[in-house]
Amino acid sequence: MASIIRNNIGAILFSLAVHGLLIFLLVASFDWKAEPRTVAVKQNIVQAVAVDASKVKSELDKLKRAENKKKNQEKERLAKLKREEKKLRKKRAAEEKRLANLKKKRIAEEKKRKKEQANVAKLKKQQAALKKKQAAEDKKRKAADKKRKAVEKQRKAEKASLAKKKKQQDAIKKKQELAKKKQELAAKQRRKELAEQLAAEERTQADERVLREIDKYRTLIKQKIERNWLKPPGDLKSLLATFKIRLIPSGDVIDVSITRTSGNLVYDRSGERAVRKASPLPLPKDPAIAAKFYNFYFDFIE
Repeated sequence: MASIIRNNIGAILFSLAVHGLLIFLLVASFDWKAEPRTVAVKQNIVQAVAVDASKVKSELDKLKRAENKKKNQEKERLAKLKREEKKLRKKRAAEEKRLANLKKKRIAEEKKRKKEQANVAKLKKQQAALKKKQAAEDKKRKAADKKRKAVEKQRKAEKASLAKKKKQQDAIKKKQELAKKKQELAAKQRRKELAEQLAAEERTQADERVLREIDKYRTLIKQKIERNWLKPPGDLKSLLATFKIRLIPSGDVIDVSITRTSGNLVYDRSGERAVRKASPLPLPKDPAIAAKFYNFYFDFIE
């Protein structure tokens, strides 16, 4: 009821104003005096009243039309308000629905986000655990590789050391065998040459003069070679090296070769240098005796 009064307050005030005006006109046209009046006078009064009623009716019609117009306007306004209110309610309902959907969507998204965060956290935790495990495995593998490399390095070093020792031993053995073989060959050759030389001497029946001459020039050759011999330092006791020397009639040395090594390379080379440095060597004037020195053996012994 109160809502109806509030919504139609304008129409109610207008209606009260019209009724108040009608009452005022009626009261204003009524004669309140009690004096007797003539008939003629009464007719005039009636006419006056009739005239006033017509005006009142005209005013009332005018007011009624205005009121109807006002009511129609008010109805249109109220209808418009109702339409707008309905539209607003519909819009508000749509907005509320939209907000509800957004809220529902936001809740779903929040739930999804939290779930994703939980999955990400779980994944990070798994990755961290996997990384830690991989780091431990890498560390373990590196330690194993380091140990394996150390063992391999030690094994290779031992193998290299053994190979080096074996190579040295083989070289020494080969050198010893070669030296022994050379000595044997030299001794054999020397024995053969001495035998041949003795046989030849026996066949030629060299006399004492030839022998003395040979001994003399052997001594001279030895003295000259020893004068040119620069002995190497160190202990040279019990060292013996034999060289085969080839000369030409002028006494010049054309070849020196070792037939028996002393086992000391420095010693052997010093002897060879002494022979070459002593060239030319003294030879007998007798060509037959000198020819015996064209190929001869010389011992370096200390």
